[in-house]
Amino acid sequence: MLLSQDMLVITVDGQNARLLRNGGSAADPHFEVVEERHSDIPPDRDLMADRPGRSFASAAPVRHAYEDKSVHDRTEAEFAVRAMDMLDREDARGEPVVLFAPPQTLGMLRAKMPQHHRGRITHEINKDLNAYTPQEIGAFLTDYEPTAG
Repeated sequence: MLLSQDMLVITVDGQNARLLRNGGSAADPHFEVVEERHSDIPPDRDLMADRPGRSFASAAPVRHAYEDKSVHDRTEAEFAVRAMDMLDREDARGEPVVLFAPPQTLGMLRAKMPQHHRGRITHEINKDLNAYTPQEIGAFLTDYEPTAG
């Protein structure tokens, strides 16, 4: 069973994060918000002033455009990793943690998340639940069946 008393749920995307705790039981969950974080990250057009750089090909005098990963994407990734620090204050109790994040954020977190956070996460669910209320998250988890894989 995925639900347990005092379990933690963290929902993260590039600009919003919430840490919730189940104050109810496994049979009757009641999630409450422990902490929330928000970041208003402007689009790349507001963050970058000029066009992509140009480089010379090594064998020809032709110049090619290149583009760095967008500043917006990098900023969202940094926010998501920092948002995982919400678990640090709840670390002493050692409750299981379920992580919800959209696919791109989840993949980035898997690559950049510190080991001490990774060890606490019992389930990673590829879904963005930041728009859900705590009650809707509890209902989702009540009906959720983890797949083997």
